[in-house]
Amino acid sequence: MEKFRKVKDGLFFKRQEARGESIFVVRDPISQKYFKVGEIEHFIIQNLDGINSPQNIQRKIFNEYNINVTVTQIEEFIQKIEKLGLIEGIPVKLEKKRLEFRNPFYIKIRFLDPDVVVTNLEKSLRFLFTPAFIVPSWIIIIAGVVITAIYFPQLINQLGILWTPVTIPIVWILMFLVSVIHELSHGIACKHFGGEVAGIGILLISFMPSLYCDISSIRLFEKRQSILTLLAGIYSNLLLWGISAITWLLTPSKTSVNNICLPFIFMTGLGTITNLIPLIRLDGYYILTIWLDMPNLKEKSFKYLVSIFKKIFSVSSKKREKIKKEERTFFIIYGVLGTIFSLFLGGAFLWWLISFFIYIIRPW
Repeated sequence: MEKFRKVKDGLFFKRQEARGESIFVVRDPISQKYFKVGEIEHFIIQNLDGINSPQNIQRKIFNEYNINVTVTQIEEFIQKIEKLGLIEGIPVKLEKKRLEFRNPFYIKIRFLDPDVVVTNLEKSLRFLFTPAFIVPSWIIIIAGVVITAIYFPQLINQLGILWTPVTIPIVWILMFLVSVIHELSHGIACKHFGGEVAGIGILLISFMPSLYCDISSIRLFEKRQSILTLLAGIYSNLLLWGISAITWLLTPSKTSVNNICLPFIFMTGLGTITNLIPLIRLDGYYILTIWLDMPNLKEKSFKYLVSIFKKIFSVSSKKREKIKKEERTFFIIYGVLGTIFSLFLGGAFLWWLISFFIYIIRPW
């Protein structure tokens, strides 16, 4: 009997609904990668058992869905998943990337597999997901925002005491601590909803360091669970903001505790705002892509903008990917705003770098 290509054993499939269509998330347990395929593609994968030929699969698709798919299209799809390492006998690189370099403004450095640690933390902190904790925590958050708004001028005036050679290292340590709590919140929420944490590392965005937590397993979650997992980090920022603002108000001015609360208020407040901006590849961006069912929104928007400019200036290019009519306007708006914001970030960083250099050499 002639043998045909066969998908590897152990692939995990999760059916989801996206914009009225059924899609399947495929997880490869060996490479720990995730892929999304449509219903017909999923049917093809399920029938790649080493016995069915592309011609047999073609007939089965017609009988099941009453859709004419050519053998060539089936072969092209098989070649595609073969390159992804989903076909049996195709070697897959098992090592995980320690460094992800997309551009000078976005660099990831992975250094730890924390799944066991986060699992134990989730078991100890399950009360965080109960109404008994959530209700009072929201009272603290609202109180913190109100206090910050009322006493904002006074907080700004006191902020100057932080910028001394002694306090700057302390502020950086506190910033790192806030980042750790933020990312662990993502990890704990991910474990709570049944996912796994693949790694923790350093993320450099516009040369500013922060921690990141790899919770890519949320792709298997329902939309609500995915968004809640991403909101967990922002929620921890808001709670720290509230606790810091209340403590600052209740402690005597210029005491150690009062002074330590200042950077927490500003870092958690700014961190919350920054993470909610959907133009940066942070929590707000991923929440938006999940809510709209538009993965890789940033890349697709910029790619679509480039294709428009090439068409305007009659520059030859590859055939453009078909984009739904309702997506085009959104891609243009997001692409333009994203480009402007990226230029703004680059300019702001350059201004800060020049100012810092002038500050350093000024005494000389």
